[in-house]
Amino acid sequence: MSKLSSKKWHQQKRWILGSLLLCPPLGISLLWLSPWSKAGKISGSVLSGFLLLVALVGATADPEPTSAQISPVETAQTVATEQKPKALAAPPSAYEDALSDATAASEALPTAETSADWVRIAAQWQRAIASLNDIPTNSDYSTQAQTKIAEYERSYEYAIAQKTAIETAEEQQAVSQEAETVMPIVEPQGGGYVGGTCKDLKASGVGSNFTPGDANYTSARDRDGDGVACES
Repeated sequence: MSKLSSKKWHQQKRWILGSLLLCPPLGISLLWLSPWSKAGKISGSVLSGFLLLVALVGATADPEPTSAQISPVETAQTVATEQKPKALAAPPSAYEDALSDATAASEALPTAETSADWVRIAAQWQRAIASLNDIPTNSDYSTQAQTKIAEYERSYEYAIAQKTAIETAEEQQAVSQEAETVMPIVEPQGGGYVGGTCKDLKASGVGSNFTPGDANYTSARDRDGDGVACES
């Protein structure tokens, strides 16, 4: 049988320590009946008595909070109330003007077809940006204004890009139509056609400055295509 099991329960160290913590009167009694040293018995008794005193004092304390305990809470609530964010002031007129122009520009997007339509839309975005730039930095709406400026600038650039694309397409179409235009055939008037170069015609007295309708007007003689052949 082990040395621990040979001792009676009230002589075992675990029972003594447990009693000192959970039931100080019993623990102190068992402590002084144990073979511990005198110093250990005194220390254990003092510690156990202190724990018992703390438990008794805590049990008899008034559970109701005192005014001193409530005061910090009330003060904190008062401070929290005073630090509530103030309500936003009414938006300045410049901000409302900007929103009005931006709304009008957005509503015109689905029906925009010509470059003139996109010019009007771009102008509305530009006015909205100018209005937002008039809002002072100390305004409650300054941060929102800067955010919307960045958004409206992207919309303005888009409108300008659409305008440019339409104008470019129209120019290309006009050039294509001009290239496909064929000069109408004009029946000769007066004398017949005389062969030779423009210099030969001038020298032979046939003449110069032939226009469409003259027998001696040809596209080969009108090299600059201005409608006058063999210009003098």
